[in-house]
Amino acid sequence: MREDVAAAGEVFLSGFDPAELEATLRGTGLQLLEDLDGHKAVARYDPKGLNCCVAILRPSRQKEA
Repeated sequence: MREDVAAAGEVFLSGFDPAELEATLRGTGLQLLEDLDGHKAVARYDPKGLNCCVAILRPSRQKEA
């Protein structure tokens, strides 16, 4: 799937809708303990940039400067 998306010129992000994730998890008996945005996740899990992680925000979620 990743190759198909890349061939179309798009970035493969995720199949989860962030607004619905907590309800989706709850429906399977799981609990969302923490919701990190991309920048916080990269800062926690790849602070030195060793895994080439980058945070990508959709334009509608970017904070205005």
